[in-house]
Amino acid sequence: MFSASAALLVVGCKVGPDYEAPELPVPDRWHNVALAGVEQGEADLEVWWEVFEDEQLEELIGLAVAGNPNLKIAFARIEEVRGLRTQIAANRYPTVSIGGAANTRHVDQDILFNFDESQDVYAADVGLGWEIDVWGKISRAVAAADAGLQASVEDYRDVLVILLAQVATSYVNLRTLQQRTAFTEGNLVIQRETLALTEQLFAAELASEIDVRQAELNLARSESLLPLLRLELYRSVHRISALLGEQPHTLYYLLDQDGAIPDPPESVVVGIPAERLRNRPDLRAAERRLAAQVEKVGVATADLYPRFGINGSFGWDRISGSNLFSGSAQTWSIGIPFSWTVLNRGRETGNLDAQVAAANRLQAAYEKTFLECLEEVENALVGYGEEKRRLDYLEQAVAAAERSVELVLDAYRAGLTDFQNVLLLERSLMSEQDKYVSTRGRITGNLIRLYRSLGGGWNPDDPVVASTSVEP
Repeated sequence: MFSASAALLVVGCKVGPDYEAPELPVPDRWHNVALAGVEQGEADLEVWWEVFEDEQLEELIGLAVAGNPNLKIAFARIEEVRGLRTQIAANRYPTVSIGGAANTRHVDQDILFNFDESQDVYAADVGLGWEIDVWGKISRAVAAADAGLQASVEDYRDVLVILLAQVATSYVNLRTLQQRTAFTEGNLVIQRETLALTEQLFAAELASEIDVRQAELNLARSESLLPLLRLELYRSVHRISALLGEQPHTLYYLLDQDGAIPDPPESVVVGIPAERLRNRPDLRAAERRLAAQVEKVGVATADLYPRFGINGSFGWDRISGSNLFSGSAQTWSIGIPFSWTVLNRGRETGNLDAQVAAANRLQAAYEKTFLECLEEVENALVGYGEEKRRLDYLEQAVAAAERSVELVLDAYRAGLTDFQNVLLLERSLMSEQDKYVSTRGRITGNLIRLYRSLGGGWNPDDPVVASTSVEP
């Protein structure tokens, strides 16, 4: 952490601490790689969504990058910060101003002296003002602005990383809901056939009316799920439309499309921790904000010392149309002003204390962001691995449930089992199928979260933000 005494350190003609990026204890490997069934090696995650080989997803991501409002806001912020940086950097150079005036002066006739005269007065001058950066205040301010500009670029990249994950997650959710709807409709077919069977058996006095009513109840309960699924389908489409910067109804055509849930690739490579954490835009932005604040500590430290400058002017004055620029009309002045607050320095010392505290706060925030990055990666790895393991069991459960329904219906037709067993197994089939599809969606969703937690999705050569520097 920083201290006020450290801020008074003088290095060359600069006062204040020199920034050094904090060294954090990065682990050598991800602890849950083996559990997740992924590989730790060199990974290129700039276009991670292409591993799903889904053309519709790729199209939606392209539209989102072009039209998302949050991305436009983040880019506008870069331009805003770039302009402010240019304004601050201009303080390193002298300010030259040019001025002039042209006036007419008339004196009426004086009775006593019989005097009556008109005069034209002309003047032109060039002024110079320059604050000498003795203590490095201006250079520190420029360095802080540079770091702030770089932080705004990382913020843009972070918005991009989040956007890509949101689009992909919403798309996977849409496809999952479509699959859940398809399974529900398939179960409704079975349950309608069961209701027809109970009605036939009841008409033949081979079943009770209770069986008929329970079959009706089971069917109605299942049918009541469809409106809820359709509601979530519409919400998913609306969410994707908003992410693309479009009106909610724009993507209704997706509701009528049949699409599979994107499957993860057979091999997933996630990279080593040190490499991937350096790629996290939010962590990079936190580090740049800390760097900017340390430079502001130097700016506040410089305010404790005298300020020196140079000012001067050179001009010409003439009356009544004479040659304005003749040698006899020249005027000039030069000075070396300085100022120094020696009493009641509470404003300067209080500002320094505040800037030091802000640097300590941002260092703590940087360390917090680092720990959160590790947490997100490990959680995504665990989620991906455990859901894949769960899917294997659910696949077996679905196969067993499908066969059980076939057997129990045959037994019921033959009068060898109670109708309660039919209801129980049909409900089990519907439940296991829904769990299976939902788990498939969560597996892909966890892989998307893993790519997001690894900072995938941005390209350092992106022409939109590739240049983070400006002309001095």
